[in-house]
Amino acid sequence: MPVKKLLRPAPSPAAQVLRDRLVHEWQHPDPAAAQPVIIEESAGTSQPVHVYVIWDDWPPLGSIERSEVIMDAYEQVHGRGQTANVTVALGLTPAEADRLGIRYHYWNTYRSPAPGRPALRPGLSEPVLLRLTLVLTGHRA
Repeated sequence: MPVKKLLRPAPSPAAQVLRDRLVHEWQHPDPAAAQPVIIEESAGTSQPVHVYVIWDDWPPLGSIERSEVIMDAYEQVHGRGQTANVTVALGLTPAEADRLGIRYHYWNTYRSPAPGRPALRPGLSEPVLLRLTLVLTGHRA
């Protein structure tokens, strides 16, 4: 049987911009930002990882390019070794996530810092909790 190797094309300018923004958000999460929602699902260390990125900014890219953006960003943030554990990298708009049955809810809870303890940034409360719940309906790989 013949084997044909396909060369991966260079990322589009739109993909490069989204990758850079995704890397920045992964490395410096903004508690006030509503999107992108980055979900890393794993059973533990050295286990397969599923990465879902819910983002309204995906429409200019097709599904394959979205996955490539996520994989490239994941590698920049976590390194090549951990990237080998990623088995699913799925970029979805909120509407697409809803159609696929991926339900996610996120909210930030803030509290004032403890007495005598300064706020992380002047004028802002300390972010104490970012809760993220992912429920997949149907069959899971």
